[in-house]
Amino acid sequence: MRAGGHSHVGRVRARNEDAMGWDTTRGVALVADGMGGHPCGDVAAQLAVDAALQAVRREAGDRAWLDAGGEPESGEPLADPCESADIGHFHGWVDIDGVRDLQAGGACLLDVREARRYEGLEEPIDPVAGHIPGALNRPWQGLTDDRGRLLPPAALKAYLGDLPENGELVVYCGSGVTACAGLFALSVAGRETALLYPGSWSDWCSYL
Repeated sequence: MRAGGHSHVGRVRARNEDAMGWDTTRGVALVADGMGGHPCGDVAAQLAVDAALQAVRREAGDRAWLDAGGEPESGEPLADPCESADIGHFHGWVDIDGVRDLQAGGACLLDVREARRYEGLEEPIDPVAGHIPGALNRPWQGLTDDRGRLLPPAALKAYLGDLPENGELVVYCGSGVTACAGLFALSVAGRETALLYPGSWSDWCSYL
């Protein structure tokens, strides 16, 4: 299993971000892809493997408990009260109608996908290539250094460049994941009121 469980790094990633796990007692083996070079792809892949293995083991434990004469509990469980988590400077999000209304009012849209996807030269996920009309492009890869660490505030400001200093700013990507890296970078650079368009290009192009 160890010998066969190493996937190829490919041409994009500097290191292997895939994760694997297995449970020999239950005959289960899992491999999760590392999300194509995203900064936290290895973390997401490992979390996926761990969660899946926990679910398999929990289901096996439940079956054993029932086979031993245990009785299932019915009814809706009550959640323990807790305080809302601090979301820092996150300003909010908008759907496609909100994007259209804000753009009509002069808002700036920031697309953080790779330049080739923004320019419509390639689209590996969605059926339509391109970008939202009027959006600017600052690929998310440029927000970090060659070690994958976020650039300091001055360097981020230089990279983000000529974004309008005032007015609404909406960030999107392909499906709302790497846009969050853009939101974080903007916050570090001093723009704490940017909005997330979680549907991103996948949602927008579905209306074309």
